[in-house]
Amino acid sequence: MKKRQFLILLFAGILYFKNTAAQEKSTARFWGVWELKERKMPGQSDFTPVRPGQYKLFTNDGNMQLFQVTDKGTAITSYGTYRLLTDSTFEESFTKSIYFPNPKPGITGYKFLTPGKLNSRFGRPGAYGEEIWVRIPYAGDER
Repeated sequence: MKKRQFLILLFAGILYFKNTAAQEKSTARFWGVWELKERKMPGQSDFTPVRPGQYKLFTNDGNMQLFQVTDKGTAITSYGTYRLLTDSTFEESFTKSIYFPNPKPGITGYKFLTPGKLNSRFGRPGAYGEEIWVRIPYAGDER
């Protein structure tokens, strides 16, 4: 009986670590700093350029930060966590945001247009917005 319990625990542990490794591997495409380039709000037919200096940082531990860089300095505008749900959606859970007084988790659709260009879709059915983000390369970046 003890051998069976050991095997069940071993199997459960292997599945846990396999899923954790798979999540890490799939989120690796997100890691780094991304700059917002264009946005299409609900009701708009075309993308429009955005004010420069809007960035999002995805870290390898599931955290994210949005920040704004201006001539007056840099400010963190939102922060929280993210996690992949499928190969085309992820969940953003903001802990604090200057844009949302009572932030709630939101589902964001995404599609990599290239390894360094991401289209994200947010909102609710019938009222979706879209954004184009470009990954900022860094020293030692192999992507």
